[in-house]
Amino acid sequence: MAFTTYATVIPGSMLTAAFWNQQVRDNGIDIRSGGLSLLNQTAGDILWAKDGTHWDRLPLADPALMPLGGNPVSSAYAIGKHTLWLPAGAWSPAIDAPCGFLTDIGTASYCPILGMAFDPNVRQYASTILAMPKQYNFNTTVTGRIYWTKAGSGVGSVSWYGYQEHYIDGENYQAAPNLQAWNQVDAAINTLYLHVTDPFELWLGSQAVFPRLTRIELMRYVDDSADTLTDLAYFLGMLIEYRTNLMTDL
Repeated sequence: MAFTTYATVIPGSMLTAAFWNQQVRDNGIDIRSGGLSLLNQTAGDILWAKDGTHWDRLPLADPALMPLGGNPVSSAYAIGKHTLWLPAGAWSPAIDAPCGFLTDIGTASYCPILGMAFDPNVRQYASTILAMPKQYNFNTTVTGRIYWTKAGSGVGSVSWYGYQEHYIDGENYQAAPNLQAWNQVDAAINTLYLHVTDPFELWLGSQAVFPRLTRIELMRYVDDSADTLTDLAYFLGMLIEYRTNLMTDL
């Protein structure tokens, strides 16, 4: 059954492409082909009225986007970024070449601030494991930041290095892993000051394979000429930022 819509079109109003094959009229005048070809529209596209007789198309290839309206119409991420905080307490020193165990590096008059010490002279490691939501990286980049501090009076920078290993259900996690590495250098400011690195890209596996377990390994890259701090560097945690696709994150 065909539908006929009689309405006064308000510039900036919208309808979905699924309804485009219905006859859309403005005060009885067909405006379906009002100066713009819409033959290439796809499901989910938003059609909006530029004026009383012309339509335009807003492609929404990313389901995480939503139209905001206006004239011209615009779009934005409806979901926003999620953050996942992995404090030092969620990490374990490696079996071989471990970093220091969790210790309080705060002051006696406040709640403890816990960190793991990384030596300035030898490679030391820590690792953690996590499972991300099904659609955690939908059409976006997952990023990480290292939070750290120092307790000594030395000056210089710390080079943090890490990589991820990914395992799916039924996979031997002792087999050769799927690796992706990253490296981030951050300069020390002062003793017991909070230091936060710039964001770096984390590839935490494809959303097409779920469930998946990810192991993240962290190292102070003392072999790097950019690592010049002679003090212990205390790792406080890692912040992960990501988006999800709300419609399919089940």
